Amino acid sequence: MSFENYFVRITYELLKTNYKRFLELDISPEVYIDGISLSGITEKEKEELGVILDNFGSHTIHAPFFDISTGGNDNEVRDLSFKKLSNVIEIGKKWSSKLVVIHYNYDRLYYGKSFDKWIDRSEDFFKRLTDIPDHPLIAIENIDDPSPDVALELDRRVGSNRIIHCFDYGHHNVFGKISSTKWLKRIDAGKHIHFHFHDNDGSCDDHLPMGDGEIDWKKAKGDIIGLKSSFSVTLEPHSERDLIRSLNYYRRKFLPEESKGFK
Repeated sequence: MSFENYFVRITYELLKTNYKRFLELDISPEVYIDGISLSGITEKEKEELGVILDNFGSHTIHAPFFDISTGGNDNEVRDLSFKKLSNVIEIGKKWSSKLVVIHYNYDRLYYGKSFDKWIDRSEDFFKRLTDIPDHPLIAIENIDDPSPDVALELDRRVGSNRIIHCFDYGHHNVFGKISSTKWLKRIDAGKHIHFHFHDNDGSCDDHLPMGDGEIDWKKAKGDIIGLKSSFSVTLEPHSERDLIRSLNYYRRKFLPEESKGFK
């Protein structure tokens, strides 16, 4: 694959009702399934959306992230979180998804003084996910992380080549305390890396169209080309207007040169 093989965030509900529009735009979806939609998906709907997705060259999935707890204290909350995320993993298997993006949701405010216990519980959580046979790649995403330390420790502890990193440039621009170049060098370990592209001015996670914020996308492109890991990209607009703006920017700035993709 190359920069020409990219995905665009599309909600599960929008894909069901308007997939022909996305086929017209010649894009492949990263299907965001929120927790409420996930609870209501029937087996028939899974089959129907699988047929729809067959119209696209490939796709990825973004799992629910609101209220998900992978390492929290409450066993019942973690069990419900596992039920939801393992359901998404099974859906990804059924649809032959390239990967599933998951937030590990480490909260420094609540667990900063008990990190050892949080990471132990989160390790167990993700090991159980990776015990699901023939699961897609699981991409763990940075949110308000100042560095890749938590993700790297979780990756090390789980010890699976099916756990990979999702580096979100927009989140890093707001919360990162080291440069994106240094961050990527630390996670560039030969496994696949998935990227999320959206923009902001550094003050808030606005999910602006690419080029409307302060992220240096020329530098980002150079850093990604220099990786030894394979990679993939998802654009994350939150409206159709922003989708078109990001698509136009991405196609102008990223498509002329090729680099690595899924192995």
